[in-house]
Amino acid sequence: MSKYFVVKKHAIVAERPFLLVAHHTNTIGRTLLTEKDIIDQYEVSTIILVHTAENLEQIRELTQWLKEHMREVVQPSSDRYYTLINLVAIFENHIPEDARQFSENYTLRKSFLFSLRGWAQAGLTCVCLPDRKAFCGKGVQDMKQLFAPSPDHESSHSGPAQAQTEQSVVKYTPFNEEAV
Repeated sequence: MSKYFVVKKHAIVAERPFLLVAHHTNTIGRTLLTEKDIIDQYEVSTIILVHTAENLEQIRELTQWLKEHMREVVQPSSDRYYTLINLVAIFENHIPEDARQFSENYTLRKSFLFSLRGWAQAGLTCVCLPDRKAFCGKGVQDMKQLFAPSPDHESSHSGPAQAQTEQSVVKYTPFNEEAV
């Protein structure tokens, strides 16, 4: 994910620890004649929060936490138009059927100040390590390929070189983000 996202391992978001937090922001705008003649511009953000889970109760608790702390995670502003949040639950054992069904049907939408400060949509992805399968909700279905293992991946494979995550620290501010 470090190719497309700013990744931070063992991050704390809204006073909750996560195994991995990934963030990507894309600024979209319209110009008139040159790049300096900006008509309007806005940000589209994607946030991925990775956590472990063992059962449906832990997933429900995680989604309830997101519902209560959505404003802190999104940090709405007049420039941030849309934020897609993907909660990822990693299962070391097989995913219970009720947890799989909950993840496929889960979606959360919230607008901030009647959408003048943007809006956010959250989805849930459950990844089963023993089965090598990912189950996604409707809101994050396009991100399923990101978590599905490649067919040529071997579990004994040592993996690629050290990722970019060890070398950067991300500071989140309401107006911009900068890597140090």
